[in-house]
Amino acid sequence: PLALVSGTAEFDRLVTTNALCTTQVTLAGTGAGDYATVAVNDSVKLGGTLTVAFAVGYAPSGGELWKIVEGTGVRTGTFAVENLPENFKVVYTTDGYWIANPALGTTIIIR
Repeated sequence: PLALVSGTAEFDRLVTTNALCTTQVTLAGTGAGDYATVAVNDSVKLGGTLTVAFAVGYAPSGGELWKIVEGTGVRTGTFAVENLPENFKVVYTTDGYWIANPALGTTIIIR
């Protein structure tokens, strides 16, 4: 598995995750170093499983966003399986892939 805890994992080539891959992300907050990002200086093709967990002692309050994947090239695909905390969503945009924790009654808008 690709286990992301904090910081930025940078790749200079195409990154592809397939059905056998698991990407694990641990969230400890929304600031720099509180979660990890995959930065690809090429295209990204996603598949496989995404598992998101909280660091010990972290309790999100609602309305947070975490950008977990960004690439300079084309981003295609989605995670086939999304193991997320309750009410969390993965948002796939042309700007990158985000984990969102919408507050009750809100709409997610990423620009």
